[in-house]
Amino acid sequence: MGVVRHRVEGLLEQGGIQLTAVATDPFGVSGWAVLPLLAKGETDVPVQAAEARGRFGKQEAARKEALAGKREPT
Repeated sequence: MGVVRHRVEGLLEQGGIQLTAVATDPFGVSGWAVLPLLAKGETDVPVQAAEARGRFGKQEAARKEALAGKREPT
């Protein structure tokens, strides 16, 4: 599982999404709520941020910046 976690974290970082900057564990409750949205191509940061819980949910400005990433038109 460690290899998969590192690969997912690397892919997020390549996309400019710094989930680890605001989530203690990107594979915790909030991370698992946000990851499917990212996989589906959800680019609306408020929609992504609405899934945040705990400490991750309390850091609105940092969370929005961390989830913004690099958006490229498809």
